[in-house]
Amino acid sequence: MEVWPHGRPANRAHFRFEWFIAPHSAGLPEHFHPHQEERLHVISGRLLVRIEGHPVSLHPDERLSISPGTRHTCGNDGETEARVRVEFVPGLEIHRFLRALFAIESSSRGLRRLAAWSLLCTQEPEHIGFRTRLRLPLRLAAGVARRAGSRLPG
Repeated sequence: MEVWPHGRPANRAHFRFEWFIAPHSAGLPEHFHPHQEERLHVISGRLLVRIEGHPVSLHPDERLSISPGTRHTCGNDGETEARVRVEFVPGLEIHRFLRALFAIESSSRGLRRLAAWSLLCTQEPEHIGFRTRLRLPLRLAAGVARRAGSRLPG
């Protein structure tokens, strides 16, 4: 995952960036954004979005808006890299969350990545939420990370 360098928020009204997703990448686990609409616009490649468990395949120049509170996940099930323009409305402070998430993705592997990712997600409930089934493992991993003295990158 990479964030386009111009993805800096001009204000809290929206946050826009470009996401480059490697071929055959699963993406994040199913999640939702409690207070934000997520808008996706495929520039190139293919994006597989699951909304409330239903698959939607997006191709170049196709768009999709995901309402606040809607469970979803995105990944690239294609043979080539996908380039997707993503916008969050309102932007709130999601740029902070994404900066930390992408730093974890690029700097950590295995259990260390899981612990850092879990800690981040439990600290940012205004930006991301998970189904009940995933909350307990995230809290447990975050607790282990805190006790081990883990810090978030950036």
